[in-house]
Order: sequence, then structure tokens, then C-alpha cells
Amino acid sequence: MRTIVFLLLIFVTSCAPATQPLAAPAASQHVRYEPDDAVFPNPERGFYHPYNPPYTGKMGGQEKLHPPFQLAELKALRESPEAITLVRDYILIPRKFWDAPLSEEYLAELQHNFDTVRAAGLKSVVRFLYDWSMNNRDPDEKTILSHLDQLKPVIQKNADVIAWLQAGLIGGCGEANASDHGYVELLHPAPRGKLKWQGLTDAGRRIYLHELAILPASRMMTVRYPRLKWDLFNWPFDAAPYLAIANPNEAVTATPAARFGFYNEGFMGDENHYAMFQMTGEADFTARDSEFVVHEGEISKFTPYNSRPHQVITDIRDITRPPSTAVAMTGPGCRLHGKPTATTTRSSAALVTALSCSPPRPPPVSLLATCSNSISKSETAASPAS
Repeated sequence: MRTIVFLLLIFVTSCAPATQPLAAPAASQHVRYEPDDAVFPNPERGFYHPYNPPYTGKMGGQEKLHPPFQLAELKALRESPEAITLVRDYILIPRKFWDAPLSEEYLAELQHNFDTVRAAGLKSVVRFLYDWSMNNRDPDEKTILSHLDQLKPVIQKNADVIAWLQAGLIGGCGEANASDHGYVELLHPAPRGKLKWQGLTDAGRRIYLHELAILPASRMMTVRYPRLKWDLFNWPFDAAPYLAIANPNEAVTATPAARFGFYNEGFMGDENHYAMFQMTGEADFTARDSEFVVHEGEISKFTPYNSRPHQVITDIRDITRPPSTAVAMTGPGCRLHGKPTATTTRSSAALVTALSCSPPRPPPVSLLATCSNSISKSETAASPAS
């Protein structure tokens, strides 16, 4: 049992003569908190429920957004035993806009969804994408920057219900695995083997920094691979592992580096989380940086912690290298090994603030928050040997 002491100092200013004594500081107050294993709606933490573009049966053929959010459905997530407070909203920008401005009807649909999230008492993890497949298609840079300018008023207006923004837009599923316009290329030789791994080009940097610019300073972005953050700021790779945010004072500066976190789509897939940690020092950098920035993810179906279909058991004691998980939900689909409890657990690697709890991709719109046995399409490495 912990005893937490709060010391309250009250400073009194007065127009009275300087000889008048100052008021004495208030006495220390002891507050004792009792343990509580209840599952409660934990804002911006825990498992999030995904909403993806609808499946059409044709790879890359998804040209519509998911159906508009329904208030009753979102309220049911928050009121469920898992007390979910986050939805992950993959917002497709259909092919018809790749050479045209976004329509007012399209922007109005986005606003409806944000309004519904607000009314339900939830927040969104948002990713804009052009290609809901791994065909790695994307429009030209001028079009992307123009679309971001159109999206800025919507993002600014609804920042109160945006938990953070995933850096999307580039390549298949917006995960910057590859790009037919060269926004990412295989730039970085892997220290293990002969592979090269994804890196941002100058055009890719311009897109991500422009995307950051449309966000209020209070919101963060997450990138798919930690090395993309190194690319963003042109950090030399021999020095980058040592450039993680060092202290809380630096974390609250709202500088660009302090506003970029990570999303891990290969969580627990193997010791390197597939494509996530491939550069020397990348995992350790992420561990230190994630003390102060968002770190989220999606459980890989290849995790050795699979127990049976639609259930992944995460035993933190068995995780020696990957980021640990801040799990704020329990239940039949996703649970901690052992005594179920809403908790935050830290390992030697990093702190993850949210994990996707999703049905196989692409999922139907559902009230069920069943655990993911789907592998992210970007988990495969830059060569056939993943």
C-alpha cells in the first residue's frame, strides 16, 4: 500500500506593509488510495475498436468510407464490460479525389463522424489513407498537400475528440511500407543480413511535416517505424538512438520531435516485431522516447502468445524485448494472463498506450471488440524474407 503525500504551498501576495508576516504554509495532507481492480473508461488508453473501409472483394478496390458512425453503437463500446474509450478510424480518400479537391459532401461525412464520437464520449485515433491494400498507390505530392489543407479546418475543429493522428497517406494502407511516388524508398541497410528497410525521402518528409502542421500543438502523430522519425529530422543513424526525448521539460515543448510517437503493427510478432525494430538502437530509442510520446500498436497473428482463435494472451513476464502494453480492458477476447485487471505495465523496452483489438481485416462494422488475429499488411519486410 502506498501513501502519497501532497504538499500544498500557498503563496500570499498583499498590498499590506512589508512588515506584515506572510501566511503560514498549509499543513501537509496525507491521502491514501485503495487498490481498485475494476475496469473503468480510461481516456486515451486501452484497447481501441477499429473502423476500416468496407471490403469489396477486390484488392485495392475499396473506394468508399466505412458506413457513418452510429451513436448507439459507439455508446455501447464505452458502456461495455471492456469500457472502450477509443475508436481507430481509417479514413479513405477515394480514387475520385486523387486529381480533384475533396467534396463538401465528403468533408460533411467526416464532421458527422466526429460529432458522433463526441456525443458518445469517445475519442478517435485517425489515419487518412489513399490505398486500402498493399498496392502501395498514392497521388502526387501537390494533391496530398492540397487535401491536407482542406482537412485542416475539420481537424482543428475536432481536435478535442482526436486522441492522436497516425501518419498515413503514403503507400498501402497508409503505412509507408512503399510508395509508387517515391515518398519512401529502401534507404537503410539492415545491420542483420542484406536487406534494406524503409526510409522517408524529401517528399515524404514534406508530407508528414505538413500533416503535423494541420494539427493543434496539443495533438501528436505516430509513425509506422521509429526510423521514420529519424528520417524526418535528418538525424544521423549513428547518433539517432541517443536523441530520444530525455525529460518531461523537453516533452512539453511542443517541438516537432516531441510530437511524433509510434504505431507498431507487428506487436509481439517476433523479437523485432517484424519490420518495427530493424536498425541498430531502434528498439532502445523507442523505449526511451515512448516515456513521453504516444506508442500504440496492433497485435500480430504470428505472436507466440496466441492461445486460440480470437484470443491473444499477453503475459508481460514473458516479454523481454518488445514494448510492454498498457492494457485498460479485459474480457473473453483480450485479457491479461492471470488475474484480470486494468493496469499499466512497463518492460525494458517501451510503454504502449493503446493496442488494437480488432477482428480479422477487413472487418465488418461490429459492436464486438474481439482480439486481432490479423497481420498488418506492412509487417512483411522490404524483401520476401520477413
